[in-house]
Amino acid sequence: MKAALLKEFGKPLVVDDVPTPKPGHGQVRIRVAACGVCHSDVHIAQGEWEGFKPRMPMPVIMGHEVAGTVEAIGPGVKRLREGDRVGVPWFHFTCGECSYCLEDQEVFCDRSQVTGVTVHGGFAEFMIAWEDHVVPIPENLALELAAPLFCAGGTVFSALAKVKLDSSVRLGVWGAGGLGHYGIQLGKLSGAHVSVVDLLPQKLAAAKTLGADVALSAEEGKSWFGDPANRVDVALVCATSAAAYQAAFDALKKNGVMLVVGIPSKPLSWMAGDLIRSGVRIVPSRVASRAELRALVRLAAAGSIHSEVHAFPLTEINEVMERLSAGQIFGRSVISLT
Repeated sequence: MKAALLKEFGKPLVVDDVPTPKPGHGQVRIRVAACGVCHSDVHIAQGEWEGFKPRMPMPVIMGHEVAGTVEAIGPGVKRLREGDRVGVPWFHFTCGECSYCLEDQEVFCDRSQVTGVTVHGGFAEFMIAWEDHVVPIPENLALELAAPLFCAGGTVFSALAKVKLDSSVRLGVWGAGGLGHYGIQLGKLSGAHVSVVDLLPQKLAAAKTLGADVALSAEEGKSWFGDPANRVDVALVCATSAAAYQAAFDALKKNGVMLVVGIPSKPLSWMAGDLIRSGVRIVPSRVASRAELRALVRLAAAGSIHSEVHAFPLTEINEVMERLSAGQIFGRSVISLT
């Protein structure tokens, strides 16, 4: 089968022929229809996330936003059948036995495996997944539209689930790209007033089409949020810059909540006095559980949210990652393998 492998950090992925994998006990082989390209893929391929390096089976097939159909089942599989439409998320496996898993906090499982990082992922014609860790995809949801839900969409959905959103809440979204476009839609779906901040005019225009009440450049945001009437109750930071986090902090009302989603390369810092005086609560969010992903997929299948998707062939994976790194893609990019 064809697959895109990371053979060396900081180098382009290599599209090559590799053996088609066989499912083991409790596993299925998935014929991949689409696999999203995530900003995390860029960080991982560049070797920027040191903690993962010792756990990666180099060369590794990357890709962790997977949608496809079950093509073969291994022994012990009871729920799935050939032809079933399923998605594979960031967490390829969690143990189900530790205190985190038992308390519905599987995203913190210390024995977890990560799709396309610690095990082979979805930038390939076929991949292996555990029956218990795939998420069903309804027939009326296109697989290319479903794929990005399994990391980007789920990450934002899980973050926003940590706060109460309704028509009384002002939500600010920093970064209107692949994560932010879900934040805008989910915020409006809840009835919240949504303000969006981004550096690129084309992303601000797209944010307005998705329903944003206010779309501002970073410079415009300084004066807009300088008016206490325009400050937000919740700041969802999808951007990957420390400057965006500082701007979001400054835009929050007292006792507001900052949702940490984007991962900057530089440290974030606030004085303890700043936090005490403002009452701002900083709430990080780590991808999504299977239960959250099932709920999100149902919303997408009902037409309540939509993925802005640009599809590319596997042979263009490196060009896609370069454009993603440069911020040249609005919404989500997916590798189409159909």
